[in-house]
Amino acid sequence: MLTPSREVDEAWHLHLVYTRSYWNNFCRGVLGRDIHHEPTEGGAAENSKFHDCYKRTKERYQEEFGTMPPSDMWPGEQIRFGEAERHTAVETSRLPYVTTSHSAPLPSMPSSFCGQDGVSIGIRPPGC
Repeated sequence: MLTPSREVDEAWHLHLVYTRSYWNNFCRGVLGRDIHHEPTEGGAAENSKFHDCYKRTKERYQEEFGTMPPSDMWPGEQIRFGEAERHTAVETSRLPYVTTSHSAPLPSMPSSFCGQDGVSIGIRPPGC
């Protein structure tokens, strides 16, 4: 198993949103194989496993491309798994779907997002 940097993982998540494009065009069409995303289950053992996998990923990058991965996209393990990586600040006033009251409906939330019509993403935001 390989582990991406935070920057690569965020780009990967954007690809995963477009499921047909990700599986059909990118995985099967470009790579010629499926690449699954397996998030951590948490805990010390998982942290150690992903730390080791990240180091191995950077080594494989060097083997594959003949150069070290760029440090702005692939920081060292101490930065990737450091304290700063566990905390993210979000300016909620700039996000249209974040409310301070759980009873307030979300504006123009599509019914498929709320789990109606046989579609569910596994969470229920306020307003659903």
